[in-house]
Amino acid sequence: MFCTECGARVSDTANFCNSCGAKITVRPRRAAAPVSETVPAPAPAPVPAAAPEPAAEIPPELKYLDELEKASADKSQIDHESVYAEMGIAGETEGAFAQEQAPAADPDHLKEYFELPPEEPNTAKRNARLLKQAADGTLTEGEVPPELKYLNELAKASADKSQIDHESVYAEMGIAGETVGAFAQEQAPAAAHDPMAEYFGIPAPEEAYAHGPVPAAKAAPVHIASKYIEVAPGIELHYLDAGKGAPMIFIPGLTFSGEIFLHQIEHFSKTNRVIAIDPRGQGLSSKTVDGNDYLTHGKDLAALIDKLGLTDIVLVGWSTGNLDAWSYAKQFGTEKLRAVVTIDMSPLPLSADPKWWTEGTMEELSQVATECLTSAEGSRAFFRDYATGIMIQHEMKPEELEYLLDLSARTPYWICRQLFCDAIFSNYLATAKKLGESFPTVMFIAEHWADVAKPFVETQMPGTRTYVMGGHLMFFEHPMRFNAALENFLADI
Repeated sequence: MFCTECGARVSDTANFCNSCGAKITVRPRRAAAPVSETVPAPAPAPVPAAAPEPAAEIPPELKYLDELEKASADKSQIDHESVYAEMGIAGETEGAFAQEQAPAADPDHLKEYFELPPEEPNTAKRNARLLKQAADGTLTEGEVPPELKYLNELAKASADKSQIDHESVYAEMGIAGETVGAFAQEQAPAAAHDPMAEYFGIPAPEEAYAHGPVPAAKAAPVHIASKYIEVAPGIELHYLDAGKGAPMIFIPGLTFSGEIFLHQIEHFSKTNRVIAIDPRGQGLSSKTVDGNDYLTHGKDLAALIDKLGLTDIVLVGWSTGNLDAWSYAKQFGTEKLRAVVTIDMSPLPLSADPKWWTEGTMEELSQVATECLTSAEGSRAFFRDYATGIMIQHEMKPEELEYLLDLSARTPYWICRQLFCDAIFSNYLATAKKLGESFPTVMFIAEHWADVAKPFVETQMPGTRTYVMGGHLMFFEHPMRFNAALENFLADI
């Protein structure tokens, strides 16, 4: 039978057209004549060859590509950018265009031209259309694809989407966890208030994903208060405070402030009280000539916890913020803690054993301390290289890099140097090992050194869970993935 929308041939059992995605509502054009039981059926008359589809029904861009196909035996010689330019299609949409236009028939030469997989190529287009109809209220129940229906039911059933185990959802749908973002981007229609787009937290198509701070026009629905607390005579720590409930304390790495956790503050403050601190010497906290070490940072953290009267705390450290967390646990125990979450730094940053997870060789770390962190300019250059090479995986826009460097520059270079040297010679391996054996703890590890870091954690810190994702700033660059993984960990303890 044939589709009434585009005229394409479809199978007798199909519900949707593989070419345009429209619902099939017509019967086959030709049915076999019934055969009499007593009178032999006359020989069928020759069936004339089907008339070719009118040229007007062939989209001009497909006709153009068809001519290219016939003319060129070597597809690699075709200037695809020029082809799409002549067709008035931006180069960035080439893949999407190919997926939408290529028919599903296996022998079709356009499908071979685009090297499409054998699966239905129109799925993304069809589901986008169905979702838009769902948002408009014009979609019938039978038309909802099963995977979207499943997610839609989850969205209706749960008032708090953070409690949904996204990995299990995608496992039941047969979709690998790594494709979650791609799947969501494919399914989300352009409608600004589409429920599925909101469910996945997908921005509107015209908006680029914000890797940096949330602009004022898109401020979080919860109020994030900026506060100060005295942790020693004349010494104040600055911290951001939002939400209510069981407390979570986020501790940034070398030179950074609690603002780097903005995505986590916005997300977790819906269910928890979230506190993101600027450690001594960093951000807006007091700058001192002494106390720029992780033993003192642990004491400062204890003073903040005591003065705020916090208990049942999830302590989250990133990079050298791990050392703050381990320092607190070593000095004050875990009585007031619920869990310790560490992000991408070894408890033993320096070791002569090349198989161990460290921050680098003695020569490399010595060069940083004696040549890079001895001036404001040198410190900025170091963090610029570190941000583009280690922290962030995608190629940052200038404003993204400027934002990170400005956050880092709030810490004077001489304090940065003191903290760096103290961090390199710290050793919290015994503390980290004890936590792994007897307390809920997890280590998030960046992809670039997972082959060394993951085995190290598993052998030297047994009992500590591990998650591998992104770069050193994974929670900043991939907040949805990180937040979901952290939620899964906390749900299990």
